[in-house]
Amino acid sequence: MKRLYILLLGFGLMIACTDTNISDQGFNLKVLPAYVAFNAPGENAIMDDIEVDENAGSVSLNIEAPTGTLSDITVDYTFGGDAVFGTDFDVSGATANGGSIVLKVDPTDVQDFDNVDLDIDILTDGATDGDKTLTVTIVGGVNADGDMFVGGRGGTDFLKTATIKIADVDCASDLTGTYSTLTDGTSGTAFPYTVTITESATVNGEYTFSDITGGLYAIGYSAADQPAIVNDNCGVLSLVDQPDTVFGNDLFNGTGTVNADGTLTLTWSNGFGDFGTTTFTKN
Repeated sequence: MKRLYILLLGFGLMIACTDTNISDQGFNLKVLPAYVAFNAPGENAIMDDIEVDENAGSVSLNIEAPTGTLSDITVDYTFGGDAVFGTDFDVSGATANGGSIVLKVDPTDVQDFDNVDLDIDILTDGATDGDKTLTVTIVGGVNADGDMFVGGRGGTDFLKTATIKIADVDCASDLTGTYSTLTDGTSGTAFPYTVTITESATVNGEYTFSDITGGLYAIGYSAADQPAIVNDNCGVLSLVDQPDTVFGNDLFNGTGTVNADGTLTLTWSNGFGDFGTTTFTKN
């Protein structure tokens, strides 16, 4: 039995002393580059979308340098999606295109897992403009010694981009329909008329009024209807720089309200001196 052990030990030593080529064994070893990436919980290589609403306050994205660094890393990032910088979100020191953040070395971290939080302020814009999406993509970084760090885990797309979905919490709006109108205006006369209001397919709270003059152009001037876009922001109506498509070279502006009884009141005017207050009652 003792002789068998000696033979096995000798055989093992012969293998250990043999110059073995790893590639000959079917392995393809690759040295990963130094990188910076988002830090996902556990061992996850893919970040779940972060879902918040406009009242969330802020969201923090943790950026790490798992390969370690001997000096501070300046990490560059870009913004994408339809969320608007300064309206839907804000990041200190950044611009609408993106920015940079410094990942500082922690000399007390024996594991050398340095990281930094990128804080994103979520803004309430007071407009019913629908849900928005913000993407933050890590471009890469460079430390104070000039060493380069690629973006994403191992230089791949894993943990390179974080997606934040921002839910709109502003007031709902539904003004679509046909309305009977009365307008007191330029001639001091009430014009009974019918106006159709249609909602934008892409912008919440945005409506097209088939005639913003409440019949003044059609009845008072025997002219065509004057359509215009009106925005409803939580019951406050606004008419801003809408072109006069009938007589031209003029703009309509105005303000109004959605009333408790469901009627609409809109006071409007144009550069020609036409003005009026129109009350819309849904049919």
